[in-house]
Amino acid sequence: MPPATRAAADVTAPGLHLAAADDVVAPATGNAEAISKAWAGPVQLRTLPKATHLGVTEGYHWSQLLLQGKPQHSVQRTVRALFTAFFLTKLAGEDTYRDVFDADLKAARIDHDNRAAHQHT
Repeated sequence: MPPATRAAADVTAPGLHLAAADDVVAPATGNAEAISKAWAGPVQLRTLPKATHLGVTEGYHWSQLLLQGKPQHSVQRTVRALFTAFFLTKLAGEDTYRDVFDADLKAARIDHDNRAAHQHT
């Protein structure tokens, strides 16, 4: 199986990558950044400040005993809003949430965005 960065070089579909700023298990620099920069299609990488590895999980899980972090409701709301904006904008072609998707939000800053380079496609 190829590394994720090599596989990403073959993906031409639009992508939204979210990284947790306080994730010590899968830090953005070693994972999300490298994958999004290798992504062949239009992609946006956002970092969620103060988010941990388990920030998007819901409820209690045994992995909380072993991994860093816990469910974070504010992170979950931000992720839901961004995914909704991404799916409606990119898959449904709706402009209702385009402002959310395009905005550099305090709760999810844009760290990498190559969409302008792909506007001709």
